Amino acid sequence: TAYELALSKTPTRFNAIQHLIRCFKDPEAAISTIKHAADAFPCGPDRVAALKMGIKLLRKWGQYIKQMTEPERAHVMAKAETIYMHFETSYADAMTEIALRRNHMERYLSLFADVRDAESAIDVLATVFEGECTGASAKAEPDDRQDVAEPLHEVLRRLAAIHDIGLETLLQRLLKRYLEAPIVLAPNTAELLLPSTRYQASLADLQSGESEQRRRIVYILGHISDAVSRLLSFAYSSTAGISCLSRSRALEILFAVASHDDIAQQQRVADVRCYFQALLYLGDFEFVGIPQSIAEFLDCEKPALARSIWVDHHQDPKAVQLICNMCLDFGVDDPELIQRMISRLLAAKLFRYVVGVLDIISAMPCYAGIEALPAFWNQAVSGYMLELIQTSNADWMCAALAVLGVCIRSPHLLSIDSTSIVQLLARRDAANNVPLRLACTVFDVLPFNQASEAVLRARFDAMDAETLGQLVQQLLEFADSDSVAVASQLAVDWRVARSLTLAFDLIDEQGTHELALLRPPLSTMIHAFVRNRIACDKLLTAVSACIERGKHKLALSLVSQYYSV
Repeated sequence: TAYELALSKTPTRFNAIQHLIRCFKDPEAAISTIKHAADAFPCGPDRVAALKMGIKLLRKWGQYIKQMTEPERAHVMAKAETIYMHFETSYADAMTEIALRRNHMERYLSLFADVRDAESAIDVLATVFEGECTGASAKAEPDDRQDVAEPLHEVLRRLAAIHDIGLETLLQRLLKRYLEAPIVLAPNTAELLLPSTRYQASLADLQSGESEQRRRIVYILGHISDAVSRLLSFAYSSTAGISCLSRSRALEILFAVASHDDIAQQQRVADVRCYFQALLYLGDFEFVGIPQSIAEFLDCEKPALARSIWVDHHQDPKAVQLICNMCLDFGVDDPELIQRMISRLLAAKLFRYVVGVLDIISAMPCYAGIEALPAFWNQAVSGYMLELIQTSNADWMCAALAVLGVCIRSPHLLSIDSTSIVQLLARRDAANNVPLRLACTVFDVLPFNQASEAVLRARFDAMDAETLGQLVQQLLEFADSDSVAVASQLAVDWRVARSLTLAFDLIDEQGTHELALLRPPLSTMIHAFVRNRIACDKLLTAVSACIERGKHKLALSLVSQYYSV
């Protein structure tokens, strides 16, 4: 196969004819014969050996041509140079194909057809790197990369050498290209408004374009020398046209990959952190339309700057968010200003951002006396939950659990009106029971509330047995999903959660086990029901009820599951 040929090293077929070619007295005839032989061989050691021999003979022929007299020498030399270039190109193509095939990268073969100089080679090598870096360092798909012969940087080294480019040179060029590239803010972060906030949210999404760009840069830094100095040089360079966020990206990566001591050898770490923070703020100032320089920002009194911006820009949610960030980052002790900003941000429906702000200020003594904090918590959490069910966010459950996790650690937890939130959600209808499932999650996570239980029970009572069974199945699917890992910090056993227990209680009371539980996947539904009944000490009651109703087969199935559980 082509893969086996790429791995083989012995030019067996060419070795068999090599001695015959050496017998040629006419070098041009010998070279022509070699070319025909090379073209006849599949890409592998035989073709490479033939092309190598042809190039060697061409160089000897070139020495012989130099001894000729004009005008014959000029005519023959031009012909020889054409043939030599053809051999060089064929040799480079063969070596490229072998390097790609042995690493299962044949899909890039067509890209190298147009490579004619170093610049075009670097562009193609960048495409190879971008295509493989994600698979090598992020996906690591076992069926696609388990038998790759070489690490990615070794493949790049081999391919670059074919085109007379050193690996260090290639990686430096790629590093410069990726560092200078504009920040790629994820579209789903648009509601966060400020570029610095969106940038950090984009990094949190491992599938975002910015996360992918970051992985490329980190990979390159692992295979070049002086990574720390290169990142610092880029961040502090005076080159025009490089955005503040691009510079801050370099410093964010610096703090992620370099130790404190490594950075300290170049610059004071505290100074670098201040500069990093200033870059993020300058990007936001530019976005909001407020003129500011690095020196001005570093030297100014932050409380005075925050208040002056509030006076001039308090109607702009972007500016209010910027002021709020400054107050939190620099400890501005102004509860009245914070209260006004939170009210303005809630009016702008920046609910998720406000939840984060409330989480921070709840731990700051200077803001503990704000009487409106409980009301702010209720507005932010209920607003965000309603926002989730109105959007098409596929990760709505993970997003909800993240906010509920913030609520759990809040000192105002008992002031959060879970009943109102459950009511708001439970009375709405949407595809896949999303609002009701979210209401169940709120009921499961926040402190128990009888009023919330009554709301959900009334909602469950209004559902027929099959619809209730479908809801139970959806709740169980969540319990088995990856989202549970995110929710593990909430200390909720989702298979015996309150909402699920409430649904199973209702099924027991109504005796609708067949309609609600005997549905695919049957074993999963019965197993979950039995486990829940055991945990609640209600299995005996459920089995007895089935026997009294003459459902002996179902009772036997429950008892069998009891022993397997």
